[in-house]
Amino acid sequence: MSVRNALWFVFAVAMAVAVWLRLGSAFADFPSGDGGLFWVMANDLRDNSLVPPTFTTYNTGDIPWVYPPLGLYLVAALGGGLEWFRILPAVFAIATLPAVWLLARALISERGALVAVVAYGLASPAYLGLIAGGGVTRAPGLLLAVLTLWAVARRYPRAAGVLAGLTLLTHPIAAAYVLVGSAALWATRGADRRMLWSPIIALAIGAAWFVPMILRHGFDPLLAGLGSRDVDILDNAILLVAETINPPNLAFVLGFVGAAIAVQRRRWDLVAWLVVSAFGAAVVDRWVAIPLAVLAGLAVDAALVEPARLRSVATVAVAAITAVTGVLLSDGPQTVTAQQRETMAWAATDTPEDATFAVIGYPTDRGMVEWFPAIARRENMTTWQGSEWVPGGGDRRPTASVAAGCGELSCLPDADYYVLRPDCCPEVANGLRLLRRGVYVREIAS
Repeated sequence: MSVRNALWFVFAVAMAVAVWLRLGSAFADFPSGDGGLFWVMANDLRDNSLVPPTFTTYNTGDIPWVYPPLGLYLVAALGGGLEWFRILPAVFAIATLPAVWLLARALISERGALVAVVAYGLASPAYLGLIAGGGVTRAPGLLLAVLTLWAVARRYPRAAGVLAGLTLLTHPIAAAYVLVGSAALWATRGADRRMLWSPIIALAIGAAWFVPMILRHGFDPLLAGLGSRDVDILDNAILLVAETINPPNLAFVLGFVGAAIAVQRRRWDLVAWLVVSAFGAAVVDRWVAIPLAVLAGLAVDAALVEPARLRSVATVAVAAITAVTGVLLSDGPQTVTAQQRETMAWAATDTPEDATFAVIGYPTDRGMVEWFPAIARRENMTTWQGSEWVPGGGDRRPTASVAAGCGELSCLPDADYYVLRPDCCPEVANGLRLLRRGVYVREIAS
């Protein structure tokens, strides 16, 4: 086998692994991560003849139905089944691979673009959030965002405008990333005036949804949602370091090497894009993985120009090692267990419809806490998802997070039932009466 054929074989194996990492969740028995809010919202649509209701029935029932709708309409049109929260995220996550290749090819060499898509494909921050149940909006949002950046890099104003508009109708964080990422690439790649038509086209497309929502709800829910995701530069920097070393992966490790090369070569477009991705976006690891993968491609491509040099050999060796460690040492997707689903099903059938629950000891951004109101159809006082769209200080994230982490009776919220993670909080469990496995109630004073 020639060296060229061997390299193509390695590339094919790497891409097969990248596809499998995204496809595996489609064969699970329940969606991973989050997605309960979107499942309820999609079925709200379906039950209302695809006309957006005023509020979603999720949890407290006071969340305005204003969320960008494309992913939710797709699920509703397909019947609203839970299986789509496994299948659609996987399909869209796989589709991001050729999209990243197109973008990388527009920015660096053909060879570097192949390395970039491998680096992106094998980095867990690039896919774990996409293949979760919430990926029904998150994954198409990222896909459209990447394609928008490709159109900006290629200077296609109409395509960039249409793609940005569709992003705006799919996912709010993706739309925000398109804004800062496109601005960085546009400003550092000639500032072509023709591209100024793109935001006009995007806003016209977005207006088809947001103008009716503003007429129905006013500006307050949208302003509340926009202000719910703060960008903390220090937290982002710490997260970048953590993602680089735990575990070491090709995109993050060699991406920073590529950033140094970009500075040396005065590739200010790549540098500016990396900076706004790292410090101008929420959920930074998901978005910074894209420019870091492209920069990793730049680094390996530079090494292959002079492969005999010691520095080049070291770069290729690090690329090979981190490609493996990034996969083998990463945590896989987490899902709601069968026991947890059984508890939620019991709550749906054996408790009063107006009963309130407090799910304690679980992460509040996914899993048991986020899915509980969807499966149990009961209010959970530690669920905050969707409340960021409730105006007038309705965001329950701070109070819900404190309650979910409560380890003492004094901080327990006043609920009818308490669902405790096993071994999470013995003081709380000892002060309550066990009703059934994992479910407690307060003792009634005699």
